[in-house]
Amino acid sequence: MPVPDTTTIPTPTSSTHPSTTSNPLPERRPTFPNFPLSTHITFLSGLTAVLLVPYLLFSRRIRQTTDKATRELTSLRRDTKSIHRRVNDLELLVSNVQAGSNEVVNDLRKEIRDVRKELNSVCGIVDAERQRVDGLMSQTDQINAEREMVLSLNQQATKATHDTEHLVNQLKIGLNEAKREAHDAKQLYTALHANLIELKQNLDQTWDMLQKANKLSNDNSATATAQYQSNLQFLLEEAKINRTQGNALRSIGLSLADIAAFMHEVELSIPLLIPPEPTHRPGASSSADNQKSPIYDNKSRVENLRLSALMLQNLPRSQDRSRSERSNINTGTD
Repeated sequence: MPVPDTTTIPTPTSSTHPSTTSNPLPERRPTFPNFPLSTHITFLSGLTAVLLVPYLLFSRRIRQTTDKATRELTSLRRDTKSIHRRVNDLELLVSNVQAGSNEVVNDLRKEIRDVRKELNSVCGIVDAERQRVDGLMSQTDQINAEREMVLSLNQQATKATHDTEHLVNQLKIGLNEAKREAHDAKQLYTALHANLIELKQNLDQTWDMLQKANKLSNDNSATATAQYQSNLQFLLEEAKINRTQGNALRSIGLSLADIAAFMHEVELSIPLLIPPEPTHRPGASSSADNQKSPIYDNKSRVENLRLSALMLQNLPRSQDRSRSERSNINTGTD
């Protein structure tokens, strides 16, 4: 028997991936479909020969037995015909010698009875041989049926051989396609591995850039925070100075208000000291019209002093508003 052609599909080696180890697949035992076509044909031919040899031997034996029985039956038929002819001759002889003596008639009758007994025994033998021939014919029919079954099995075996050949061809085609797909998969795996390495390098570069950008952003944020804190400290110092100046101006405003009230009380208590307002005379010079009394100038100054005191007294409200805004700013920054 020829050795079966076992083909193995190449598996991707571990060279494509550095972290994996090579694990060879276990060798599988060859099955019957994996044997070559010549092995299938030899096996089916041997099976057909094994099935046909007993049939041919048995058929030959049955044919010999049938021929022997046919020859014996033919000889018995000839003997039967000769006995019938002899009986007919004896009956004819009996009819011719009826007028003879009784002893001769009795002898003839006795001989006829013996012949009839012999004829009956021969007929029994013929019937037995006929039954035997019928049994042999039925066996022959059975053998013919078995022969037809063997022929059908032979046809099925031939068809199975063709089917097996077709399946073997399909299997070879499938194995070739599997090899090609495995080769393509190996190439694809190599390409994917290279792409993954390139992608990893790109990710490492992107990560380095992100770390640098994060570090730069932290530095910029620290610089901006320091600048903001310095500006806030400067504003707080300016607000403190403004608050101090506002307190001083508020005190001055109160003092000016007291002075203006005192001067107003003095004006009310000494009204006779204030001369009447000069009237315009026709024909007077324009220089006299433009000049005013110093008392009236002092009065306007008192009014101005009053207004200034009022403005200074209103300063604390704006200072309180600026203080509340500053507290809101501090809360927002926190």
